[in-house]
Amino acid sequence: SLRKQIWANRIANTTLINSRGLLISFTTYREEKFLVSLNHNSPFVSFVKVSESFPTIAGQANDTLRKQLRDGLVKKVSLLNEDRILEICIEKSNDYFEKENKFLIVELIPHRPNLLLLDSNRIVLFALHYSSLDDKYSVLKGLKYEPLEKAESYTTIKDKISIEDVKKYALDYLYEAKQKRVSEKYAALSNFSMMELPKD
Repeated sequence: SLRKQIWANRIANTTLINSRGLLISFTTYREEKFLVSLNHNSPFVSFVKVSESFPTIAGQANDTLRKQLRDGLVKKVSLLNEDRILEICIEKSNDYFEKENKFLIVELIPHRPNLLLLDSNRIVLFALHYSSLDDKYSVLKGLKYEPLEKAESYTTIKDKISIEDVKKYALDYLYEAKQKRVSEKYAALSNFSMMELPKD
């Protein structure tokens, strides 16, 4: 299970594979990496068995997640409100070498998925998607996090989906994201080369 595989593990690295996907690797459990996909229609989490490295998206989001999560020790994994909100409690030393808890929140809610990082007082330090004060559940840096209430219309899927099917889908998703980034990179290079061609 998820708890058994990542509990008491230290986070070795984080990689933003695209604007909606995070890959987490661990120092002890190295057989698989943990993929978080915030796909708008069908967000999911899964372990993927990959040994190669993947390029990360540079920027503030990447820098913040790496700074706040790397070398952190996973202390607890739980679900909030018995819903699709995953909470990972992580112990990490601050700049003064004091140990403190932080919380990585993964909201796997279709049409409004999100990933947040909270401090020990559950104050929002970072979120991939912020919302305004006018929203019922405001997500703003510096505000206390309030998890979404479980929707009455939400019911657990009764049809069993095998773990292997989920892992295969996750692996396909990961490599498609990588291929897309490579294609976009070389498309820009190709366009530049075409501009440099002499005209007849």
